[in-house]
Parts: sequence; C-alpha cells; structure tokens
Amino acid sequence: MALSAIRERESVAAPIMESVTTVYPKPPAEDAEQQPPVEDAERQARRKVIEEQVRIARERQAANAGSGLTRKDIARKLSGVPVFVVLNGDKNVVSVRQEDGGETIFWHLESTSAVDHLKVVMEQSPNVPGLHVGAMSLAVALPLVLDWDGLVGQTHAGDAGRAEGVKPPSVLRHVFVSRPVAGIELPVFMCEVLQTPLALPVFFDRRDVAAAWVKSGREPAACTNQNLMVIDLRKLVTDMQTDTYSLWSTVVFVPSGGAMAILEAQQAKNAAAVADGDEPPPLE
Repeated sequence: MALSAIRERESVAAPIMESVTTVYPKPPAEDAEQQPPVEDAERQARRKVIEEQVRIARERQAANAGSGLTRKDIARKLSGVPVFVVLNGDKNVVSVRQEDGGETIFWHLESTSAVDHLKVVMEQSPNVPGLHVGAMSLAVALPLVLDWDGLVGQTHAGDAGRAEGVKPPSVLRHVFVSRPVAGIELPVFMCEVLQTPLALPVFFDRRDVAAAWVKSGREPAACTNQNLMVIDLRKLVTDMQTDTYSLWSTVVFVPSGGAMAILEAQQAKNAAAVADGDEPPPLE
C-alpha cells in the first residue's frame, strides 16, 4: 500500500517503547491574603456552589493521591473526543491492505488527513460501496491502537476479504495518524496557567489553547510556547495509569473546535436523514 499521500503531511504514530519521567503542572496555588469582593445574594449563592464543588474535588484528589486511573476511567474521559476513519456504506470501519497480507485501520485526529486517506482506500477497494469519512470516539480507537484487549495479531476478515477473488487478510492493525509537533507524533497540549482546582485541561489543538487563554481574560500576545507543555497522547495515557501524579482525576480532554464542528455537522446530517426516512433511527 502506498501511504506517500498521507506521510507527506502527517505522521503515522509508532508505539512508544521508552519510559520517560514527565513533570506535570503543579496544583493551582491558593492566595490566602486575597479578600473576596463584596457580592450580592445571587453571586454569594453561586460562590457557595463553586466552593462546594472545589471541596468535593479536593476530597477526591486526596482519596486518589498516589494512585493511577483505570483504563475504564481514561476511556470515559476520552469519550467526547472525535477521531475520523474511513467507513463503508454500512458504516463499518474499512481497513487497508498491506504488503504482508495484513490490514491496517487508520484513525485520524484531523479530518483533512482522513479525506486524503479516503482517496487511497477508494483506489484500493473500488468494489466497496458507500466509502466515506465518518467520526467515532477516541475512547473506541485508543484501546484498539494500544491493544488493551490483546487482539493485535489475530486474524481478520474485513471488507477486502469479502471482495470477490481477494483472500481474507491475516492480521488487523490499528494506528493513529496525526500532525507531529516538535518531533512528538501524537501531540496534546497542557497549560499550567489554565489549570483550575477542578480541571487540568488537555487540548488537541494549539489554537484551542490560545482561545481558552483569551477567554480567561489574558492578553493574546502572552500565550507563547513557554506557557505550553506538549506530550504524546500515548505517553500521557500510560502515565495516567500510574501514581506519578496526584491530580489525574482532574484531567479533562478538550476536543479541537474544528473536529467538533465537523462532528456536529455530521450529526445534523444524520438527523435530517432519519427525519426524511432515508436512515433508520438510532437504537435506544
């Protein structure tokens, strides 16, 4: 299979084997000398709610101190992040044949690379009807790429295997495709300044970091690379299963604005198709 069209712009992420100690953001410091402003009754009520939320969050942090998250916990945090993949007309994931007889499913963090990949798949599988790019949850893709269930290397009978005259593939692999940053193949971004007692945001697009920076009332020019921490998503997920950091429970994965816009457009299109009777309603 020729992946030159993809490799020109993207990086097919390889497994991370080395173990590197990463220093994560410190908890937000409390300013004991700061006096709260005078507030009306409504604001005081809202503040009490927030203070209670902070208290509960800190209790959870203390309870989880020195322990990592389970894979189920991590998958739950990733459930709202979309990834893009080539689907067939039945909305099943389509794999691509490799020279060794196996097949690979490519999970794209950006829709543009998925569209480029679609062209490669259409050339390779002209008899598969309804090929298109669809969105799925990162909570589905990441366990497959990291082989959490130990399924890598098992036999697979995919769309290419069902096509007339094509032998079933021997092995199914899953890999991520993303745009590398500073040599990091699967980059996510963290910013200590944007951390709160309730949340440590993890961004998939630097532009979303800048948007959150401005939304927090800070000057746009002050958002520089010095404020950013860039780490490979696979390394972060591996660390989240250890006791190297006491605030894993506060991690919040923030999907990119561009990816969410595409996902919302796809959902609106699907809803319109159901309303018109072109598609069956989703299963309850």
